[in-house]
Amino acid sequence: MRYCQQCGQLYADGATFCTQDGQPLHPGGLDLEPGTMVGEYQVTRKVGAGAMGDVFAGVHPVIGKRVAIKVLKETLVADQTMVQRFVQEARAVNAIGHPNIIDVFAFGQLPDGRWYFVMELLEGESLEDLLARRAISVDETRRYLEQVCAALGAAHAEGIVHRDLKPGNIFIATPRHGATYVKVLDFGVAKLIRGAEGALSLKTGAPIGTPCYMSPEQVRARRDVDRRSDIYSFGVILFEIFTGRVPFMHPSHFQVLSDHVTELPPVPSSIRPVPPRLESLILRCLAKDPGSRPQSMRDVEVELALVFENEARELRHVLGGESTNRRMAAVGEVVVPQASASGAFESAQSGAHHSSPGPPAEGATSQVATVPRRGLLSSPAWLAALVLAGALLIAGVIFLVRR
Repeated sequence: MRYCQQCGQLYADGATFCTQDGQPLHPGGLDLEPGTMVGEYQVTRKVGAGAMGDVFAGVHPVIGKRVAIKVLKETLVADQTMVQRFVQEARAVNAIGHPNIIDVFAFGQLPDGRWYFVMELLEGESLEDLLARRAISVDETRRYLEQVCAALGAAHAEGIVHRDLKPGNIFIATPRHGATYVKVLDFGVAKLIRGAEGALSLKTGAPIGTPCYMSPEQVRARRDVDRRSDIYSFGVILFEIFTGRVPFMHPSHFQVLSDHVTELPPVPSSIRPVPPRLESLILRCLAKDPGSRPQSMRDVEVELALVFENEARELRHVLGGESTNRRMAAVGEVVVPQASASGAFESAQSGAHHSSPGPPAEGATSQVATVPRRGLLSSPAWLAALVLAGALLIAGVIFLVRR
């Protein structure tokens, strides 16, 4: 199948030019070239790509409004679950309608069958990239965290759980005029727990999210995941901002997932001089039992306000020190892929214990853990031992589940 990027007319594979406007035809599935019309908007350039889709910058040819156009990958068009997630992302953000959540205002399908939606075009960088580039001030930290709390609170009020909250999905927008502000992105795996009639709700028996930021109930792939799962993920972000590392780091994503269920996090003050009130809030957000966490983002926001009001001097000392581990030069990297295993970590929480605080591992990120490159990974014996350890870990988890 070939199509005209100017008018959208479809043609058989042998055709070369559009009979309507004489433009050359293009095969389906290629990147949208500059000048391609997508609904009312004209593509200007490609700005990004991900596992689920590609993002293009566009402009309205008459009024000059600049937008971003997210297009589902052609290989996923036949996957109804992925199509549902794509549609759900657009529905979720419009149901919330909050200024700190990305705005989606058009939805449609390209001539080659790919779905797309049009959203506001933001200039800036993710919180992940910002933390990797420089230390952030107390005032910035307070403003960004307050806005994330407000955005999540609004989502939860509409019965929507994000389920993939992490620094990479918190965008720091830099407008031409005014102060920087937060936009929470990527509601593609959000769960609608109180949807209106016709709302899409994903049904899955596998964990969804990013390993370093997933709550214990997400790891177990429980169907009763609610707003308190986002509060856990927010606790991981707080831990990372104020200590310079995530609570659980390991080259194996299976071990990270298991730690979320069976291990208590290190005490933040054992890593950096985190003040007591903040430490208490972080550890309660990271409680294994959702009932032991703050029960709403509003509760978290109120407690954070007290922390910033009463412990500002201590926070300046904490945030003014070395930047987070991600900002250190990594010697080598071991990629930790997104979790895809089923909810196998149903072991009893009563066996949880504190991880050894110790110094943070170098270069640990939300999805990348780093280890010194000293030739170990090139050793067959080391690789064999790693494979064996992974197999034993999985067998042990399955044994605990079946008990």
